[in-house]
Amino acid sequence: MTESTCVIDELETTSLIEHWNMVKSWAEKCWLDSGFPADKMHGMLLAIEEAYGNVCFHGYRDKPGPVKFKCYRGQDRSITYKITDWAGPFDVTQVATPDIKPPLADRKIGGLGVLLIREMADEIQWSYENGANTLSLKFGFILENSKS
Repeated sequence: MTESTCVIDELETTSLIEHWNMVKSWAEKCWLDSGFPADKMHGMLLAIEEAYGNVCFHGYRDKPGPVKFKCYRGQDRSITYKITDWAGPFDVTQVATPDIKPPLADRKIGGLGVLLIREMADEIQWSYENGANTLSLKFGFILENSKS
């Protein structure tokens, strides 16, 4: 993943799904403040929501814990959202791709969230250091009003 050059904003919250609207508003603000088009924001929001939901429901489970978000603007005209939690280690990049060929009626419920994240983000990285998971989701666009 290309080196991020400028921290746009940070947000600290807890892993309560009730906080999703606050996280969503923050992510939208970072996106728009970076000059990215509003009509391209939907995929980013889906990926962030899925990642945050995974931390809430699977990472910390029934006991809420801290979640820290950072947003970076890259020199390569990208935006990267880093989501850090202190739940147990979970490498989202190692989750097997689900088989989506069988009819819906023949599939078990769930298991498509990581696929959604992979489809929405241009690059995904995960690290585990000092007891913290950090998931980096990078989205890149050529901005209409930028100079090459």
